[in-house]
Amino acid sequence: MKFLKILRKSILIIGLIFVSFAIFSNLIILSLSQNTQYTNIKELPKKDIALILGTSKYTSDNTYNQFYKNRIASAHQLIKKNKVKKLLLSGSSDGGYNEAQQMKEDLIKMGINEHKMILDPKSDRTIQSIKRAKNIFGFDDFIIVSQLFHTQRAVTIATLLKIKTIGYISETPGRISLKTYLREILARIKMLEDILFN
Repeated sequence: MKFLKILRKSILIIGLIFVSFAIFSNLIILSLSQNTQYTNIKELPKKDIALILGTSKYTSDNTYNQFYKNRIASAHQLIKKNKVKKLLLSGSSDGGYNEAQQMKEDLIKMGINEHKMILDPKSDRTIQSIKRAKNIFGFDDFIIVSQLFHTQRAVTIATLLKIKTIGYISETPGRISLKTYLREILARIKMLEDILFN
């Protein structure tokens, strides 16, 4: 019985810590990303570069990933409307699948000149994409393209790294799944961990 009481108390404490971190990280993101998010391309300021945050073209059940489709559409729109000069395509290349290369191939099919694209296939996490945009490619003022929940977190990370960014929001396809929602909560907590301890 004593063991069960200790176990329950431990689970409760861990749960409270988790919830506290989730709330705190969300408050930081809402505060630092305020007035940085754009949905209307006419209102979007011009920049030299847009960072397109990668995701897989297909989901785990082999259906077309609408998050990917909408980010690609946003990237295409930025070039066609002359809002940026170039696109930095960022993503993972683990397991033989190269997210950045896939984006490049699809954008070429959509009529974007390959010389307007820079590939960064070595970023497994959002914070890596942002750090590498500055430290490897030399960009410290750019547009970040993804869905709202993602651009808010990305702009917050950039702000804390002293990098000037704004978010151009790709459409979120329908309702966000529970898996995606939980993943974003964990990503926001991880962001807070990175800030506090790294």
